[in-house]
Amino acid sequence: VSIQGETEGHCRWSVEKSITVSKEGGKQSLVLWEDSTQKPKCPTVEAGYPLQTFSGSGTIPAFQLGRSEVPEKLYEMVMGELPGTGKVEVYNGESDTSKPCDALPNGPNYPVRCVTYTEGIQFFNALSEMEALEKAYTLQGNVWTLNSKASGYRYPSSEEWELAAKQTLPEWFAQGASWPDACKVAHLKGCGTEGWSEVKTDTMRDLLGNVWEWVGDPSGASKQEAVNYHRGCSVKSDIAKKCDPLLIEAVQAEDRLQSQGLRLARNGI
Repeated sequence: VSIQGETEGHCRWSVEKSITVSKEGGKQSLVLWEDSTQKPKCPTVEAGYPLQTFSGSGTIPAFQLGRSEVPEKLYEMVMGELPGTGKVEVYNGESDTSKPCDALPNGPNYPVRCVTYTEGIQFFNALSEMEALEKAYTLQGNVWTLNSKASGYRYPSSEEWELAAKQTLPEWFAQGASWPDACKVAHLKGCGTEGWSEVKTDTMRDLLGNVWEWVGDPSGASKQEAVNYHRGCSVKSDIAKKCDPLLIEAVQAEDRLQSQGLRLARNGI
């Protein structure tokens, strides 16, 4: 018997089931069992990674955003290994062997780091395929093009990221880089904190930190270019610099920073 259209959250799949017949005391009973090898994974559910819906504003349609930065366990569940395995930091196209990615404090609930912009796209597409969603990115030649209508996972646009941050951290935007709590919220360098912290899904205050987050081109362009952008700040940010909520920093797409992470986004439902 094939049971079609079973749903778990936003995951859709066909689950193959079989029927066996047994006789006890002259009575027949049907035993329905599920072959779990036929059931695709739903990584966001299995990893306990919820998304929050934002209603949008003005020209920004409704969208969903992960309630934390992507944790290592979710990335590894989808891609098989962490992006920085056996690699070192790359900044402005230059490798720094003094900063191996493997040396970072890690664990299943730490934010994934040392991820390039392209690796993030590949992760989003792989996760979308696992959860039976339409992939948001298509490779055309050597350029990744975004299908803004697709149901699958993608980077948040810079405008979506800012809208979510304004609603989550209004005090940050009201006071800017002078907000006294920015240091402890983002675990900035020199705060006297323990540095990297595990992700928490009960709050979205890590939009401020503890890793920089890749976002789409703030100009609204839908393709990957030589340069992309990130927002927020990280434990690697110096307290003297602080964190400007309006800062949009350009980073080479293939740079691999110890303080670089990502967050899931998709269109609103």
